[in-house]
Amino acid sequence: MKRIVSLLLVICLIPGIFACSAARTPADDGSSPALTEGPATAAPTADDVTAAPTEATTERPTEAPTEEPTAVPTEVPVEEEALRVAALHGLGEDDLRGEYALFLRFSEALEANRGIDEYKDFVYRIFPVIADGKEYLDGECLFGKLETLAIQVESMGDSVGGILMYDSNSIWLNEMLLTTHRASLPKTLFHELMHFVDYCIQDYHGEVYILDGRHLKETEANAFSPEERERTVLCGNSWIVTEGGAELLSAKYLTGAPSAYLKGVAFLTGIEYVMGEEYLNELFFRWDTDALLEELFYELGYTHDEYYEISESLYALAKNNIPDDDSFSIEDILIELYEYKLGDGWREDKGFLYILSSLGGVAKGDWRNSKHAVFLETIDFTTEEKYSAFSDKLLSGIAEKPVLTTNPPAPFMRDGKLLLGARADAKDPETGASFKCAITFEYDFEFGSRASYELINLDLLSVECFPEL
Repeated sequence: MKRIVSLLLVICLIPGIFACSAARTPADDGSSPALTEGPATAAPTADDVTAAPTEATTERPTEAPTEEPTAVPTEVPVEEEALRVAALHGLGEDDLRGEYALFLRFSEALEANRGIDEYKDFVYRIFPVIADGKEYLDGECLFGKLETLAIQVESMGDSVGGILMYDSNSIWLNEMLLTTHRASLPKTLFHELMHFVDYCIQDYHGEVYILDGRHLKETEANAFSPEERERTVLCGNSWIVTEGGAELLSAKYLTGAPSAYLKGVAFLTGIEYVMGEEYLNELFFRWDTDALLEELFYELGYTHDEYYEISESLYALAKNNIPDDDSFSIEDILIELYEYKLGDGWREDKGFLYILSSLGGVAKGDWRNSKHAVFLETIDFTTEEKYSAFSDKLLSGIAEKPVLTTNPPAPFMRDGKLLLGARADAKDPETGASFKCAITFEYDFEFGSRASYELINLDLLSVECFPEL
């Protein structure tokens, strides 16, 4: 969980089914216990007759039949019930990740929310994210907040798509998303829901400190003696993980194409490429993200003061601004990380090189701040012509004739594979009708060719996700 440095999280406007089985009641077989007969009585002898008067024979009373007990319904197994509920809301077995009890708890909290009816089915789509981050989950915090989460439409200007309001536990959506920008509604809401998960999955949002390798909350640091406080380090902010991470997860779990905070997405993708998915999940979900990121820079040889300056530049990138520090190079940070963890073969690693080139944009010259500027100039899209040659080959043969609006396509990892994603304008090959789309490319970086692609019609996705709006 990242330290919150602002009350708002803002994003830009760029942008399963199971058969359900009912519980069965055990069948009544129609049988009932047989009646028990009394013992037979022997006939009296002559001696018996003379010796004593004949006794009257009393018949044994007939026993009433035993009633069959009422059958009790069999409890539906947790897995079966979870699959039934998931199917009602468009989720498949893979979406539950085997976490059936957790899903039912999630569903119970969501169904208790009476204020987001028209968005409720869509909110179900975030469960795979929660299941994948269950190791870090404070269920009482997250599910308690889920019960009271509000989603409302507001007039917010042209440059803002959505905001998560922490204090009121509400998501504000720009009214344009329901009119002129419907194609951006699913991605925008999912991005803000990732902020909601990030904020609520663990119940701590304050400053993070480091002392002798320990990660400390503010109350813990305040309890120290003056000598200990002097040695305690206040960590730099990790806003690039907050915004870049929300956009990255939106691409991984929904659209397959990042469309905002692209430098932050590429930076985190570089970290995941080198460090692995488990580390990236830690970085996003844990309460001490500030400390985790700072310690990563310690491993690379940076001091606290050096990292603190870098964190300010990373913050600027996270807000889509240009860092004030002319010597700052995000490419150099990733190269140092690669060399530290994987060795010096980064110049031959074509996937890693694409991550570096995407950071430079198209014909922008951002690579010039790097210590490796001479080399980066050979791989970056330094001119429009150089980029066009790449994009023409990437889009060749696609019937919808897409025109990319995300340039260059953003790199991101999914299931251990490096992919490229981009938003685009396209046309239906049969009707000629225009539509907005997201394209995910599986790319052979070694041979420089497209292996496959998946195209999602974002206009249709919006209708599918929000049929009542």
